[in-house]
Amino acid sequence: MSFTKTSKNIAIDSSGNLTADCSSGGVYYSSSLDLNSCVGNDDGVIKWGSSNFSHSARNIALGSSSYDKDSYLCCDLKNESGNWGGVRLDLDDHIANINGVLTYQSSWF
Repeated sequence: MSFTKTSKNIAIDSSGNLTADCSSGGVYYSSSLDLNSCVGNDDGVIKWGSSNFSHSARNIALGSSSYDKDSYLCCDLKNESGNWGGVRLDLDDHIANINGVLTYQSSWF
């Protein structure tokens, strides 16, 4: 299940730390997940299952335009040539709210 449907006050900081108040049993719990543990930069392409994307990213935000929803991680990534390009990643694809805790899931069952 997508975490955005069961969470509120969703935010991300410039270091790639995702925070949210996640619902479990009708109660909201403060939770955080360092996206650097599960998202990386492969020559300017943002990828799941890698790490440390924020080390070569700038302008890290959620939903950078009115067309993006809060589940999108948006940023500029540097490629191996030193050029910057805008990327986005739907966090609902692999981040879940499990009993009030933000959790990375490499695959959905």
